[in-house]
Order: sequence, then structure tokens, then C-alpha cells
Amino acid sequence: MSNRMSAKMNNTGVTLVEVMVSMVILLVVFMGLIQASLLSINHNLRNAIRDEAVRVAAESMSRLRSFNYACGELNPTGGFLQLINGSYTGAYSNCGRTADLSADQLLAMNFPTRNFRNLSRTYRVAKDVQLIDANNKRLIVRVRWLYPDDDPTLPEDQWQQHEIYYTMRNPAP
Repeated sequence: MSNRMSAKMNNTGVTLVEVMVSMVILLVVFMGLIQASLLSINHNLRNAIRDEAVRVAAESMSRLRSFNYACGELNPTGGFLQLINGSYTGAYSNCGRTADLSADQLLAMNFPTRNFRNLSRTYRVAKDVQLIDANNKRLIVRVRWLYPDDDPTLPEDQWQQHEIYYTMRNPAP
């Protein structure tokens, strides 16, 4: 009977090798979960940066749409220009604006900066105005940006970008 008891007692415990193997398996599983979490966090940050670019583009288009059809800011251009052109003083006197914008305000409109989780992103905003016919203009707003893991030495034409188009009709043809 004592031989049976000693055999049972030897089989009830867990060996050090079994504990180590189970810990290695758990370590591999947790490393995979951590990697998936980091990937998810990075993806969410990229989405937030892109969503903010869309908001910047929408704000910029709203600002352009508020100009009069005949405003100098809405003259056809041969390509993308800074969002707001004109001199710093009296830039909107013929555009239905009551107040002039300062140089800092113009800079903030052309290069808005937003912060995400202690990370600052600056967007580049440009506009293009195309004459469709005598009474219609196409307004295009382009916003460009870099993601945190993008190479900052990339030429700007290789940056991420978002464009918004709007057709403006002459209210008094």
C-alpha cells in the first residue's frame, strides 16, 4: 500500500520543465497581442490624421465659398496656389469681407497645425480655381500631409493628399 501512495504523490506535481514550456507559450501569445495592439494604435493615429486633413479641407472650402464670385481670390489660376493670396492689408476689400486678416492668420490658413496625442502635424493647404464657362468656376482645395512614419525628405508631390471640388455659379450672370 505504501508503494501505491508514493507513486500517486510523484504523479500529482508539475515539473519545472512543464512550467517553463507553458510560460514560453504564454509569452509568444502575449507578444502577438502586444504587436496587434501597437498596429491598431498606429492605424488609429493615421486615421485621425487623415480625418483632420478632411476637416481642414472642408473648412478651407467653406472659406473659399464665402467669397463673392467676382472676388480676386477666385480668379482662375494656372495651378495650385496658397489658399489665401493678396496683400496682408486690404486683401478682402473687394471680396465682401469687413476685416483684414493679419499675416499670422493667413499663415494659419495656409499651413494649419493640429495636435494628436502629443504629436504635431502641419497640413499644407492650396487652392486652384478653374473657369468652366462664363458663369461657372470650379474651386479645388488640396490638403497635403505626412504621416509620422513617412520620410520627411519626400518631395511634396509624394505626400498624402485630399482634394475637395466645388462648382460655383455666378449669382448675377
